[in-house]
Amino acid sequence: MTSDEHALPDKLSGELWLLIVTLIIIQITVTFTSLTLAVSAPSVASAYGISTEFIGYQISLIYVAAAMTATTADYQLNRWGAIRISQISLLFSAVGAVFMVLPSLWFIILGSLLIGVGYGMTNPAASQVLMGSTPPHYRNIVFSLKQTGVPAGGICAGLIVPAINQYAYWQAAPLLGAVVCFLLIVLVQPMRRRWETPINVNVRLNLESFRGLKLCLTNRNLFWLSLVGLFFGGVQLCLVTFTVAMLVSQIGFTLIAAGAVLAALQMAGVTGRVVFGYAADKIISGQQALIFMSVINVAGALTIFYLDAGWPVWLIYLTFITFGSCALGWNGIIQAEAVSNAPLNHSGAVIGALSVPMFGGVIMGPAVFALLVSFTQSYTDAFLLLVLFASASLACLLMLDPRQKPDE
Repeated sequence: MTSDEHALPDKLSGELWLLIVTLIIIQITVTFTSLTLAVSAPSVASAYGISTEFIGYQISLIYVAAAMTATTADYQLNRWGAIRISQISLLFSAVGAVFMVLPSLWFIILGSLLIGVGYGMTNPAASQVLMGSTPPHYRNIVFSLKQTGVPAGGICAGLIVPAINQYAYWQAAPLLGAVVCFLLIVLVQPMRRRWETPINVNVRLNLESFRGLKLCLTNRNLFWLSLVGLFFGGVQLCLVTFTVAMLVSQIGFTLIAAGAVLAALQMAGVTGRVVFGYAADKIISGQQALIFMSVINVAGALTIFYLDAGWPVWLIYLTFITFGSCALGWNGIIQAEAVSNAPLNHSGAVIGALSVPMFGGVIMGPAVFALLVSFTQSYTDAFLLLVLFASASLACLLMLDPRQKPDE
């Protein structure tokens, strides 16, 4: 334990809870804004005379921009500080949302890229400020709580955006996200006096700005955690992306019934992040928690491989809820493990670098899954890909050395 960690409080103070809640709200808002077009896909496609598959490319644009932005997290955080970067991420998201409602597909592309830039800034900034403020023995639960903002943002989009589409124009949903982003920029400003991280106005964007990537390549544990993030990211996005299509086309569910299963799966992901984060701090290690989740992911994907229309509904729900709690519950723990293996002042840079393979899994996984569905003509058969991904994450986790020090 470093001298900086000794200086941290032993408990979560009320002020720290305010910071955590604020960061969760920022993550919810940025995630909600990034998903408004995807949830409005039928209306957008109808308005522009395009196929709904186009929106899938729009989501890919967001993640590509996010991955590219995250690589320079070290420079961003050193130059402007974590709280200011959080505000800048909200600004990019807001401006991107405004561009997306302008009457041209090119504006949708530009807006998606801007939202992706904002999305790529959120995790490194939040991780940097939390690493310097959170007691080490609360790190897994705090980072996991912060990461509940992603599925919570997805749930908000799933509940709010369809209602907006029903009673107003689809453009109202991105504009709502933009308004909330602008409001949060103002509300977060007073927090800079207490929580802003050190800045260096003389720092320059150069090869040193990519130190996070270098650490993830040269540090043994960070290297294996990067691959774990790649495979977990693929499992998560494939499960979320194809659950509804599989249940409707192969199991005979109605669209509403399949959507209910997806909502339950997302809620399980929120719960899983909190439960496993607590367990990783108080009962087992972060590595052990991730190993357990990898095993459940293997079992869940294998179970779905054998899924058919004759299964009782309660068993289908149980399968997807159990699978979802682990397939979506890992993010906070892997971030806590990463910052525990990183130099304290470079926590945000390491999280930014770790985001690159995670986003890679997010982009690659669904694409490969879709190809397998085309080849096999079966969604359930394609879940063998997730068995492979989950098994690979398990193998990588077994390569971690819990004795390694952050500066090694």
